Amino acid sequence: MLKNLQKNSTKVVRLSVLFGLSAVVTAACSFNISTATLEDVKTCTEAPENQPCASDISQFQNNTPKIFVTSNIKYAPEGTKIKIDWKYLGGESVKATDIDSITLETKSDTKFVYSYLTAPTNGWPDGNYEIVLSINTDNSKPIRKQFSISKPK
Repeated sequence: MLKNLQKNSTKVVRLSVLFGLSAVVTAACSFNISTATLEDVKTCTEAPENQPCASDISQFQNNTPKIFVTSNIKYAPEGTKIKIDWKYLGGESVKATDIDSITLETKSDTKFVYSYLTAPTNGWPDGNYEIVLSINTDNSKPIRKQFSISKPK
């Protein structure tokens, strides 16, 4: 009887280990890891189609019609998702707020990503802004790009 009990407990231990390993494998498969990287993030007032910003601007006037952000993307397989969040960090009379968010998906030939905002009807509020670009993977850290807007001098 003792031998039967030992055999049964060995089977239980083996089954427990098997279930534990399968749970770890299942959890490991839910990670989204990629080699994709975002580089050379720039803000500008004009980005010709299919080209990134030629130069990087960090100070804009409040009558700027559009503000663009571009970034080179490398090692991104087709279907990689990039989220771009536009934020207003606040100014003298206006509170911080999220402005807009967009998610892009790469194609096989994607070399860079871009987004832009058109000025509000009354112009941009003076203050500091931030754009957060993030690749939808577990191993990617968001890239933050800040700029400011003020009245023309």
